[in-house]
Amino acid sequence: MKFSKIFHLESIMVNQAVPVFIAIQVSVVFFFVVCTSGCAVAMASKGPTEKDVSVLNVGTERERVVAELGAPVLSDDKDGRKVDTFNFIQG
Repeated sequence: MKFSKIFHLESIMVNQAVPVFIAIQVSVVFFFVVCTSGCAVAMASKGPTEKDVSVLNVGTERERVVAELGAPVLSDDKDGRKVDTFNFIQG
């Protein structure tokens, strides 16, 4: 009689541990999915801002163009004039 009661208690303990273990696994997977799904939204909101291309008109001061578009990727002297080449992503 004692053996069957001990066995019965052990089987109850094992049966109770399985749902807890499954609940922990589900919680970990849920947490991972929630944390990684927001990355795309966060990265999209931190994308490049829209540049004001109206500064690319004749007569605009170079400092104003550099302030808006960033540093030029190439600066050359052609026919005694400074020519800057810019590279930017229009957000």
